[in-house]
Amino acid sequence: MYSSRVEYYKQLKDEFQGAVIAYITGDRPGFETRIAQDVIDLFIAQLDKIGPVERIVLYLYTRGGDTSAAWNIVNLLRMYCEDLLVVVPHKAHSANYFISTRSHSNPPTYRLSCGSKSCRYTSSHRRWSV
Repeated sequence: MYSSRVEYYKQLKDEFQGAVIAYITGDRPGFETRIAQDVIDLFIAQLDKIGPVERIVLYLYTRGGDTSAAWNIVNLLRMYCEDLLVVVPHKAHSANYFISTRSHSNPPTYRLSCGSKSCRYTSSHRRWSV
């Protein structure tokens, strides 16, 4: 399982030509986690290892969370790159939606589910509607 994730992240790096950071929170019933301020130090540590780069690809799967933490994450990521690309594989709820709309670009994904905001992915036009 771990090796397949690593391989997938390498594919993302090659496809989008940028440093990949995966931020995944749990949505398993009884074990839910959310975007929160406690991850800011983890992002700083990871970004310090990567250093300033042309593009960061943030692979983001979460049901949402604290929008002020999301604001901090976006600002922090943008300090380390010229181009922030957010890949949302499935769900864009709450703070996740906030992060994805404040990136420089979002590649379209086929099975996107949005929360309180109204957005949808139109496969025939290959674009986002917000």
